[in-house]
Amino acid sequence: MAYQGHLPVNSNIRFELAALNQFMEEFISQGDHILWSQLYTYDAIALFSYEPMYQDKKLLDSFIKDHVAELPIFEELDIRNNHIDDLGTYIVNYASHIANWRNNEYSGISTGKGIKIWRREPNGSLKIVRQIATYDYNY
Repeated sequence: MAYQGHLPVNSNIRFELAALNQFMEEFISQGDHILWSQLYTYDAIALFSYEPMYQDKKLLDSFIKDHVAELPIFEELDIRNNHIDDLGTYIVNYASHIANWRNNEYSGISTGKGIKIWRREPNGSLKIVRQIATYDYNY
């Protein structure tokens, strides 16, 4: 899936999620754990490759901070929407990514995939309420 094209941006929800993906590419590449953490609701539950389930926002924020510190330098990060189910208040987003990275004298290309359930908040913003993310670790 990661090597297939992005979903065409032909609806409001596809536009919104494409914009959020581009925003994520920027702050993940820049190592900004604060912006990354702000994408999650106070009651978020997240499961990342090789990690325990995070059911507490403070523990999730701590994981994101530590995770960003161990990430390599991304020469390119491309987060793609593969399928979107718009259920009104909730949006189920199946996504994948390709990361071109380097870490000291090593470099490579990694892929990953995941499912995010976004919730439309009272102020109109989308926040991640549930997430499963898998990716290969070879950096």
